[in-house]
Amino acid sequence: MIKSVMVINTQGKPRLAKFYDFQPVEKQQELIRSVYGVLCSRAENVSNFIEADSFFGPDTRLVYKHFATLYFVFIFDSSENELAMLDLIQVFVETLDKCFKNVCELDIVFNYSKLHTILDEIIFGGQVLETSSTEVIKAVEEISKLESASNYYRTCLQISFWLAKSVAYGSKGAVKREMMVTSLVSLFCSVLVSVEALEGWLWKLTDKRR
Repeated sequence: MIKSVMVINTQGKPRLAKFYDFQPVEKQQELIRSVYGVLCSRAENVSNFIEADSFFGPDTRLVYKHFATLYFVFIFDSSENELAMLDLIQVFVETLDKCFKNVCELDIVFNYSKLHTILDEIIFGGQVLETSSTEVIKAVEEISKLESASNYYRTCLQISFWLAKSVAYGSKGAVKREMMVTSLVSLFCSVLVSVEALEGWLWKLTDKRR
């Protein structure tokens, strides 16, 4: 099982810290500091694998890769293969590169939600879900489409509410009843689009996790 995924910059600031078993906030901060303390003191020509027993408990290992100003870190137990975890970091970084066109630290800072979405498509509940960067990109694109449909629905709802309010308060004839009907039709169509997109995405997600 994968216990944690971290992305820490070279100054020790965590850009991502996800724990797959419960840890209090204070403990999480302590673990991040411990991991950074180990990484920043290691030479470039040493192994990427570290025993993590001292701060994550017995039977745990840490693997990391250093890209530019960021450390990508996976902590896992003996049920996971070390080389597979190293490859999984590469998949994660390659996916980020494809999404952000050569990812940098600022991309991660300003796209925090998307970063979590990508990670959730690779690792789910501490278990490896997907190892293909191409498949992860497809899933992320589907989620983006769903979010766009949801935003469209929200916009239509706001317009419909404004028109309904205008009609209710009799805005001196500026808003006609036909406009109200048009907006409600538009709202209904947007709901259908959103539901269809949601059903399609959930079907793929369910099928993928079997």
